[in-house]
Amino acid sequence: MAVTAPVVGIYHRSPEQYLPLVGRLVPAGCLRICTSAERIEDILDDVEVLLAFKFGFDPFPRASILRAPRLKWVQLASAGIDHMLPYDPTRLVVTNASGIHGAMMSEYVMASLVHVIWNFPRLLEQQRSHRWERYEVSTLSGKTMGIVGAGRVGRAIAARATAFGMRIVGTRRSGRPVEGFDQMYGPGGLLDMLAESDVV
Repeated sequence: MAVTAPVVGIYHRSPEQYLPLVGRLVPAGCLRICTSAERIEDILDDVEVLLAFKFGFDPFPRASILRAPRLKWVQLASAGIDHMLPYDPTRLVVTNASGIHGAMMSEYVMASLVHVIWNFPRLLEQQRSHRWERYEVSTLSGKTMGIVGAGRVGRAIAARATAFGMRIVGTRRSGRPVEGFDQMYGPGGLLDMLAESDVV
């Protein structure tokens, strides 16, 4: 008996980057693509699997997605699924992409800290004006970083901050120690963690 491929939808502003991979897995006739929330219902009549991305702070078309008559599985590109809640788990499987953002987010955090501590806007202005003036900068080494949440992203940030010579403190629901953190607090210890942190 022949197995029919499921109809797969991609909801993304720039789906082109995913098409080479998805195209190898999904026959062309079974692929639906949408790039805007306003047009999402145009593809949902026969979609069974939806790969969906939340675009920054734009409204997520949750209600439209939940009305899709044949939809069985939504794969979100985010770590959280709060923008899909509530939904009926007996009718729909919703999965996330927890853990894939650790490298990118931790690099962003460290780049932001270096940007602030070195006052890059001042450096760039001096470069533009061809006038160099000395000013004092600090260093991340020896400072304490507080991290709220010790999931995959939090642990990736801790590893990179440790490489900069920082002391790492954090909070997590259980309060249990986590490798890479010098001190871990439970939710009730948030204020204590903040009090000893130079950056959070």
